[in-house]
Amino acid sequence: MSLISHIGPTMCTNKCKSLYGCNGVNFDRHQLTCELLRIYPTTEDISEKAGSMFAALSSLQPVVIFVKTIRSTNYPAAYPNNDRRSWSLDADNNTRLVLKFKAFKMEAGPDYLRIYDRLGGIQLYSLTGFLNPDDIWSKANGFYITFRSDGSVTYSGFSIDVYKTS
Repeated sequence: MSLISHIGPTMCTNKCKSLYGCNGVNFDRHQLTCELLRIYPTTEDISEKAGSMFAALSSLQPVVIFVKTIRSTNYPAAYPNNDRRSWSLDADNNTRLVLKFKAFKMEAGPDYLRIYDRLGGIQLYSLTGFLNPDDIWSKANGFYITFRSDGSVTYSGFSIDVYKTS
Protein backbone atom coordinates (compact mmCIF):
# COMPACT_ATOMS: atom_id res chain seq x y z
CA MET A 1 0.00 0.00 0.00
CA SER A 2 2.64 2.57 1.06
CA LEU A 3 5.96 3.13 2.80
CA ILE A 4 6.35 5.63 5.66
CA SER A 5 9.72 6.84 7.00
CA HIS A 6 10.68 8.00 10.51
CA ILE A 7 7.97 6.14 12.38
CA GLY A 8 7.99 3.78 15.36
CA PRO A 9 6.43 0.30 15.57
CA THR A 10 3.36 1.40 17.55
CA MET A 11 2.69 4.31 15.18
CA CYS A 12 3.16 1.91 12.25
CA THR A 13 0.57 -0.53 13.63
CA ASN A 14 -1.88 2.26 14.53
CA LYS A 15 -1.59 3.79 11.06
CA CYS A 16 -2.44 0.42 9.50
CA LYS A 17 -5.42 -0.09 11.81
CA SER A 18 -6.78 3.33 10.81
CA LEU A 19 -6.67 2.61 7.05
CA TYR A 20 -9.38 0.60 5.35
CA GLY A 21 -7.82 -2.40 3.58
CA CYS A 22 -4.53 -2.44 5.51
CA ASN A 23 -4.10 -5.71 7.38
CA GLY A 24 -0.34 -6.04 7.83
CA VAL A 25 2.86 -4.11 8.44
CA ASN A 26 6.52 -4.68 7.75
CA PHE A 27 8.51 -2.53 10.18
CA ASP A 28 12.30 -2.09 9.82
CA ARG A 29 13.85 -1.03 13.16
CA HIS A 30 17.17 0.02 11.64
CA GLN A 31 15.75 2.24 8.91
CA LEU A 32 12.64 3.31 10.91
CA THR A 33 10.42 2.54 7.94
CA CYS A 34 6.93 1.12 7.98
CA GLU A 35 5.44 -0.65 4.99
CA LEU A 36 1.64 -0.84 5.10
CA LEU A 37 0.37 -4.03 3.46
CA ARG A 38 -2.67 -5.85 2.16
CA ILE A 39 -1.88 -9.50 2.81
CA TYR A 40 -3.49 -12.92 2.96
CA PRO A 41 -3.73 -14.47 6.42
CA THR A 42 -0.61 -16.31 7.58
CA THR A 43 -0.14 -19.09 10.10
CA GLU A 44 2.08 -16.91 12.31
CA ASP A 45 0.86 -13.57 13.61
CA ILE A 46 4.34 -12.16 14.20
CA SER A 47 7.75 -13.14 12.87
CA GLU A 48 11.10 -11.40 13.32
CA LYS A 49 14.20 -11.52 11.07
CA ALA A 50 17.35 -9.35 10.99
CA GLY A 51 15.88 -6.24 12.60
CA SER A 52 12.56 -6.33 10.73
CA MET A 53 9.25 -7.25 12.26
CA PHE A 54 6.27 -8.42 10.25
CA ALA A 55 2.83 -8.52 11.80
CA ALA A 56 -0.46 -9.71 10.32
CA LEU A 57 -3.20 -7.56 11.78
CA SER A 58 -6.22 -9.65 10.77
CA SER A 59 -7.28 -10.10 14.38
CA LEU A 60 -6.90 -6.38 15.06
CA GLN A 61 -8.55 -5.01 11.90
CA PRO A 62 -11.95 -3.51 12.75
CA VAL A 63 -15.08 -4.62 10.93
CA VAL A 64 -16.43 -1.56 9.08
CA ILE A 65 -20.23 -1.27 8.65
CA PHE A 66 -22.01 1.31 6.48
CA VAL A 67 -24.25 3.70 8.47
CA LYS A 68 -25.42 6.45 6.11
CA THR A 69 -24.43 9.03 3.49
CA ILE A 70 -24.41 12.76 4.12
CA ARG A 71 -24.42 15.19 1.21
CA SER A 72 -24.48 18.89 0.56
CA THR A 73 -27.85 20.36 -0.45
CA ASN A 74 -28.82 19.45 -4.05
CA TYR A 75 -25.79 17.13 -4.51
CA PRO A 76 -24.64 16.36 -7.26
CA ALA A 77 -26.11 19.67 -8.51
CA ALA A 78 -24.68 22.90 -7.08
CA TYR A 79 -25.46 23.74 -3.46
CA PRO A 80 -27.27 27.09 -2.91
CA ASN A 81 -25.69 30.37 -1.84
CA ASN A 82 -25.76 31.09 1.91
CA ASP A 83 -26.46 27.46 2.74
CA ARG A 84 -26.12 26.26 6.34
CA ARG A 85 -26.29 22.56 7.30
CA SER A 86 -25.19 20.48 10.25
CA TRP A 87 -25.07 16.80 11.20
CA SER A 88 -24.58 15.10 14.54
CA LEU A 89 -23.10 11.60 14.24
CA ASP A 90 -22.98 9.50 17.39
CA ALA A 91 -20.94 6.36 17.98
CA ASP A 92 -22.00 3.60 20.35
CA ASN A 93 -19.73 2.55 23.20
CA ASN A 94 -16.63 0.71 21.98
CA THR A 95 -17.15 1.79 18.35
CA ARG A 96 -15.61 4.49 16.18
CA LEU A 97 -16.92 6.28 13.11
CA VAL A 98 -15.06 6.79 9.84
CA LEU A 99 -15.89 9.37 7.18
CA LYS A 100 -15.07 8.26 3.62
CA PHE A 101 -15.22 11.12 1.12
CA LYS A 102 -16.75 10.08 -2.21
CA ALA A 103 -16.81 13.61 -3.68
CA PHE A 104 -15.63 17.03 -2.51
CA LYS A 105 -15.84 20.19 -4.61
CA MET A 106 -16.58 23.62 -3.18
CA GLU A 107 -15.40 27.20 -3.49
CA ALA A 108 -11.99 27.40 -1.79
CA GLY A 109 -12.02 29.66 1.25
CA PRO A 110 -15.52 31.08 1.77
CA ASP A 111 -17.36 27.73 1.52
CA TYR A 112 -16.25 25.12 4.06
CA LEU A 113 -17.01 21.93 5.91
CA ARG A 114 -15.94 21.78 9.55
CA ILE A 115 -15.63 18.58 11.51
CA TYR A 116 -15.69 18.59 15.32
CA ASP A 117 -15.01 15.92 17.92
CA ARG A 118 -18.40 15.06 19.39
CA LEU A 119 -17.02 14.45 22.90
CA GLY A 120 -15.19 17.74 23.50
CA GLY A 121 -16.54 19.92 20.70
CA ILE A 122 -12.99 20.57 19.49
CA GLN A 123 -12.63 21.43 15.80
CA LEU A 124 -10.62 18.69 14.08
CA TYR A 125 -10.75 19.85 10.44
CA SER A 126 -11.83 22.78 8.30
CA LEU A 127 -12.10 21.57 4.70
CA THR A 128 -12.52 23.62 1.52
CA GLY A 129 -11.59 23.46 -2.16
CA PHE A 130 -11.52 20.57 -4.63
CA LEU A 131 -9.39 17.74 -3.19
CA ASN A 132 -11.01 14.67 -1.64
CA PRO A 133 -9.79 14.44 1.98
CA ASP A 134 -8.39 11.18 3.37
CA ASP A 135 -10.63 9.05 5.57
CA ILE A 136 -11.29 10.64 8.95
CA TRP A 137 -11.70 8.44 12.04
CA SER A 138 -13.45 9.57 15.21
CA LYS A 139 -11.45 9.54 18.41
CA ALA A 140 -14.37 8.68 20.66
CA ASN A 141 -18.09 9.48 20.61
CA GLY A 142 -18.54 10.61 16.99
CA PHE A 143 -18.59 13.85 15.02
CA TYR A 144 -20.45 17.11 14.72
CA ILE A 145 -20.21 18.47 11.14
CA THR A 146 -21.18 21.89 9.79
CA PHE A 147 -21.31 23.19 6.23
CA ARG A 148 -21.48 26.85 5.19
CA SER A 149 -21.48 28.59 1.84
CA ASP A 150 -21.23 32.31 1.15
CA GLY A 151 -23.30 34.40 -1.28
CA SER A 152 -21.31 33.89 -4.49
CA VAL A 153 -19.77 30.87 -6.28
CA THR A 154 -21.20 27.37 -5.71
CA TYR A 155 -20.15 23.89 -6.86
CA SER A 156 -21.45 20.33 -6.50
CA GLY A 157 -20.38 20.08 -2.85
CA PHE A 158 -19.71 16.77 -1.16
CA SER A 159 -20.87 13.22 -0.59
CA ILE A 160 -19.54 11.39 2.47
CA ASP A 161 -20.22 7.79 3.44
CA VAL A 162 -20.29 7.23 7.20
CA TYR A 163 -19.18 3.87 8.60
CA LYS A 164 -18.90 2.49 12.11
CA THR A 165 -16.51 -0.10 13.49
CA SER A 166 -17.62 -3.05 15.55
